[in-house]
Amino acid sequence: MEKVYLGWVFVALGCLALIPVCYYIFIAVKSRNWPKRMAMITYNSLAVKKAGYWEGRSRLGGDLIKYRYNVERVDYENSQITAADLIVKLMVASDELLAKFPEKEMLEIAYNPNKPQQSLLITGLTKWNFLPMVTIGIFIAVGIALIIGKI
Repeated sequence: MEKVYLGWVFVALGCLALIPVCYYIFIAVKSRNWPKRMAMITYNSLAVKKAGYWEGRSRLGGDLIKYRYNVERVDYENSQITAADLIVKLMVASDELLAKFPEKEMLEIAYNPNKPQQSLLITGLTKWNFLPMVTIGIFIAVGIALIIGKI
């Protein structure tokens, strides 16, 4: 009987975890149609990471990259690379990816026309959008197995 309750807890938590993941997949899909702007890379953590100073920083706290752009005469600064950043930030920003965005470089970004402060360097879906779904799927599967008594 306790396993059944634990199973329902696993399923409920897995379903709750799906909400933000699905939201970021929605953002990724919508971002393909967002308007574009030129932005300047103001910070890239690649040099800091290569020098070995990154280890002392929080894995989720430090910005990996920063860029500045202007929409209708308002300046914005953001650090989001893809829509999956907020879920798997360090995996998304590999050294090879960061090397594509050197400091003081101008490049095109996409911004949300309804929330101009929300922008992405890389639009659309990436493999990183789906990685959390694997973990959540395993979590839900374990819950179902507990409920039907297979574990």
